Amino acid sequence: MIKLLQPHSTMTGFCIDVWLILFAVSVRVIEVKMETTLKRGLYSRVELTGETLDQQTADSLISVEWTKTNKSSRCACFRKYNNNDTHYSQCCGKAHFYISNNSLILENVTKQDEGLYMETIALKDKPTKHQNFTLIIDYPPNTTEIQVSWSSSTSMTLTCNVSGSFLHLMWKREGVSILEDERHSFSDRNQTLHISNISSSDYSTYSCIVSNEYGQSEMHKDFTSENSTINQGNTPSGKRQMVQIVFTSGLVFFGVLGLCVIFYCLHKHQHRQRGQNDRTTTDEGKTNKSSHIL
Repeated sequence: MIKLLQPHSTMTGFCIDVWLILFAVSVRVIEVKMETTLKRGLYSRVELTGETLDQQTADSLISVEWTKTNKSSRCACFRKYNNNDTHYSQCCGKAHFYISNNSLILENVTKQDEGLYMETIALKDKPTKHQNFTLIIDYPPNTTEIQVSWSSSTSMTLTCNVSGSFLHLMWKREGVSILEDERHSFSDRNQTLHISNISSSDYSTYSCIVSNEYGQSEMHKDFTSENSTINQGNTPSGKRQMVQIVFTSGLVFFGVLGLCVIFYCLHKHQHRQRGQNDRTTTDEGKTNKSSHIL
C-alpha cells in the first residue's frame, strides 16, 4: 500500500508546486485597489494620505503618480520616479507630495479642486497599487439679496436669494422670529415670505438668516412706507395709477397748448383787424382832403 501511495503523493506535490509558481507569477500583474476614502467638508488645506510605505517598498519604488478627474477633465497632478525626478502640473493648484508619509497636500482649496484623486504606485516585482480619494468641498450658504414685490395694495412678498446649499432658513422682523399665522406664510423652503393685510407695524427691518453645518449668512432689508409706494409701481394697480397720471398730464399739456393756440389766433385776429381799421381811416382822410381842395 505504501509503495502504491508514493507515486500518487509525489504527483500531488508536483501539482501543488506548479500551482504555487503560476500564482506567484500572476500575482505580479494583479492591480491591488485600496478602498475609497471620502473626504467632505470645508477646507483651506487638504491632506490625501495613502498607504504607509515601508523601507522595503520605498526601495523597490518605480514611480508614484497622482491623477485628478472631475466632471470636465482628467489630468496628472504629480509624478515622481525612483531617480527623484518630480513633476507637478497646474491642474491641482498649489500641491506638494511627501514620500515619507505618502501624502499629497493641496493648499488653498476651492470648489474647482473637487473630484476623484487616484494614487498609482508602481513597484519592482510587486503588484501595482491604486488608491482613490473623492474630494467634495462644502461652503456656508450666502444670502445675496432680499427682493420685495407687491401682489396687491395690501399684500407683499419678500424673497431671500441664496447662493449655495442651506439646511435652515429663518425670517426675522426687528430681530424677532416671524412665525406662520393668518397674515404670514412661507414657501420655497421658507425662501419666500408672504404678508397680507399690511399695517403700519409691518414697516420695519426684515432679516433673512440661512445656515448649514459649515456656517451661516444674514441679510437685512429696511421696509418703509416710502419704498412701499415706489415698489407699488411694479404691481398692476401701481401701473394703472401710472397710466392715469400720464393720461392726466397729457390732458393738461394739450389743454395748455390749446389755450396758447387760441390766444395766439385771437392776437393775430386783433392785429389784422387793427391794420384794416388803420387803412380805412387813412383812405377816408385822403377822400376828405380831395373834396376840400375841390
